[in-house]
Amino acid sequence: MRQFIDRIIRGLDQASSELRNIVTGSNLGNPTHRIAVLVVLFAIAGGVLYIAAGRGVEQGEPAMVEVAGGPGAEEALIEKPSTGDATIKGPAIEAPVVQRPAVEGPAIEGPALGKAVTEKPSIKEAATEGAVREEAATEVSARGEPETKGPVMEEPATREEFRGLWVVRTSMQSQESVEHVIDKAAKSNFNAILVQVNGRGEAYYESDIVPKMPAVPEGFDPLAFCIEKAHAAGIEVHAWINAFTVGELGRRDYHEMHILSRHPEWSLVDLNEVSTFDYTQGMARGELVSVMLDPAIEGVKEYVRDVFLEVVTKYDVDGVHFDYIRYPGKRYGYSQEARDKFRELTGYDPLDLVKKPAEFQGTVVDGVDLFDSLSDKWNEFRRDQVTEVVRRVYQDVKKIKPDVAVSCAVFANADEAYDLRLQDWRKWVQEGIVDFVVPMAYTPDTQEFKGHIKKAVEASPGRRALAGVGVYRMLGNPRDCIEKIDAARELGTSGVVLFSYDSIREMDDYWEALAEGPFSDRAKAPRMIREALD
Repeated sequence: MRQFIDRIIRGLDQASSELRNIVTGSNLGNPTHRIAVLVVLFAIAGGVLYIAAGRGVEQGEPAMVEVAGGPGAEEALIEKPSTGDATIKGPAIEAPVVQRPAVEGPAIEGPALGKAVTEKPSIKEAATEGAVREEAATEVSARGEPETKGPVMEEPATREEFRGLWVVRTSMQSQESVEHVIDKAAKSNFNAILVQVNGRGEAYYESDIVPKMPAVPEGFDPLAFCIEKAHAAGIEVHAWINAFTVGELGRRDYHEMHILSRHPEWSLVDLNEVSTFDYTQGMARGELVSVMLDPAIEGVKEYVRDVFLEVVTKYDVDGVHFDYIRYPGKRYGYSQEARDKFRELTGYDPLDLVKKPAEFQGTVVDGVDLFDSLSDKWNEFRRDQVTEVVRRVYQDVKKIKPDVAVSCAVFANADEAYDLRLQDWRKWVQEGIVDFVVPMAYTPDTQEFKGHIKKAVEASPGRRALAGVGVYRMLGNPRDCIEKIDAARELGTSGVVLFSYDSIREMDDYWEALAEGPFSDRAKAPRMIREALD
């Protein structure tokens, strides 16, 4: 471009010289000379107008034409992740452009396989060495015609930070909606997406275990397509899978492959001996978003393990991500199989603690009140069932693909998670059966957020804690979200995950604020497996 401008200037100098010769040494009364003067004047005027148009003479850079696909604008169902169970309802890009725009927990909760992607360029290498954007650069030639320049090399990422987005399954139903996810993530310098591919026992991928979600078009494999496009843009893909939530409250008819069609008896049972399979919305008391499976049942443990391993085996995912890996509350877990197992361990039926408490209260065994002792053991028994599911998945994933990260979305308040949801995620970290955890600190209050994340970091040595940010509760002002990102950095997390993409999908000002603020530079995702974090 600089050479082109230089040639124009040299031409104008020569034209000026000719004009001086004509004016000083010629008879302007001669028609031929008058025409020559007019031609030179037009040439000079054209050159001046071109330079005045501001085509980058100062910086020598052409104007950039952004290459991007149109968004898929399906309505998204944004379901608040495990912390509260509230519900908020609310084209083919060959290589998504990784640039900032000009200017979403997961719920927590959610065909032909064709060919699952099994090979990809190294994401870490792409982030380190700089990815090539096939971005069209245009400049106006001397003839006024556009000329296309070659690819533009991006600056290599120097920061290492996990920048993730939880993506609810309704944004995985078409090529257009998946491409919109990748486009938004890439332009705002995110480097990981946690995509919900199994929310209620229905798959957004090709499965021999789980029926496909009916809303997914025939012949379309959302997970395979997402991996292909995301990896091309240097973005990691973690398959977000709800462990125990299946089906819908009040519904009894399912696809023949659905786990509730095959094993309705695997549903959680409450202390009144009512199965959640028979629950209505009104009976859920705000504790359930769906029917839930009982982790104390051996068949459930194996089913969840198989679901995770199928995804890891068939797809080139960078990680698998647990959600709803817990009980909904202490009122649940009284299936016959669970009660029988506890009776084998202790000699007591846990249901008797509910129905006949007077028979135990006041009885002291080994210096401890029997009722209190058995109640503690019953709670610990149920925590152990959840932990065993995590343990089996982690160990077997590592046997197949050691570099695939296993992570969990967990309650931010670890004490409440332990006491009320029977989720002992601190033990998972200490035992080494999870690569990293994402505490769902969705509060809009920054000080409360800091308190949760500080404790999570202390309980997760080796930077095994990311910060889950509830952007859906901070839609009024991006500054609230940015404060949480800054706080997470100060507290020493490995990064953040925002819940959710879907809540800010069409909010361009929000994406712009992130891209021009905390994510103004590119960053490569750290290796979030234990071996790399130790």
